[in-house]
Amino acid sequence: MLVARVACLDFIMNEFSHIRIIIGFIVSLSMAQLLRGIAKLLVHPTQKKPYWVHLLWVAYLFLNLVYFWWWEYRLSQLTTWVFSTYLLVILYIVVYYLCCYLLFPDDIGEYKTYKDFYFSRLHWFFGVLCLTLLIDIFDTFLKGKAYAESLELVGELIRTGSRVNFVSTKKQSND
Repeated sequence: MLVARVACLDFIMNEFSHIRIIIGFIVSLSMAQLLRGIAKLLVHPTQKKPYWVHLLWVAYLFLNLVYFWWWEYRLSQLTTWVFSTYLLVILYIVVYYLCCYLLFPDDIGEYKTYKDFYFSRLHWFFGVLCLTLLIDIFDTFLKGKAYAESLELVGELIRTGSRVNFVSTKKQSND
């Protein structure tokens, strides 16, 4: 009986380890995209003028990626993995990568500043960002009721930060 339990636990951990490796690759690509964009701003400060709201979203996404990586470990508690669960988790981090790429694409040569670029891609960025929030609802339910209830305060802080950032963006777009 004990041998069967150990074998079952080993299988689950191997299954989760496999998924965690793929998630780790995409989290790394996402962070690299943000860090490369920040590095470009530091190395070439006069090439494109930074925009403070854009930089707030970069910081928000960076912290969300760290948060994502930390809390996705809770998925190790899942005892059964099916393809739809696997697909949801992979889709979740892919959408985060798209957000990062929308903030710092390879080239913004057609724009004078990051402010011009930011407002030209605002609808795409917020659309993809809303998709992360929608997927997060399903991801939270995967981790269980106790996990969802423990996030009430943290979730409220994140939503408040998002609202402040959104309001500052709307104010800036009206100027």
